[in-house]
Amino acid sequence: MWREKLYRILPFRGESIRVRSCEKNDAGLITKLNNDPCTRKYLGGPLGTTLESTQSKIFETHEDTLYIIETYDGRQVGYTGFLENNHTDGIDILIVISPKFKRKQIGREVLDLMVQTWKSLFPYKTIAVTTRIDNIPAIKLLEGYGFVRKGEYKDRQVNHAIYNIT
Repeated sequence: MWREKLYRILPFRGESIRVRSCEKNDAGLITKLNNDPCTRKYLGGPLGTTLESTQSKIFETHEDTLYIIETYDGRQVGYTGFLENNHTDGIDILIVISPKFKRKQIGREVLDLMVQTWKSLFPYKTIAVTTRIDNIPAIKLLEGYGFVRKGEYKDRQVNHAIYNIT
């Protein structure tokens, strides 16, 4: 049910970015970001690393929960999504920003947009974000936004921190 509600209000619009539905031709961007050494070290493989595996993952499991982040002049800067996570009680927000667009407050704007969108549709559900415990930029962003660390878990030999906001 939550997927249908989200799909009806796309695209989400922020001050300097918009978030639109992911399409099959966006798999190249996602694959490129997943393979970039700067982002790869924090991802741990949530989506495919080849074009074919990315397309398969997007359209088999994440078709209506994965979105592309663009500037208003059409430059693709990353992707985001709402994902179900077995390690949290709520919905998990995924944000991946191209290294070329880091330190421009885009991550914070996307986080704000995703949190506000989720809260407007489902005010009673918890929002969770998980991140690797060594992803200091993400931890600073989450804590600065008001997320509170609620625990940890290990996945693929990597420790992750769980952050919640209500």
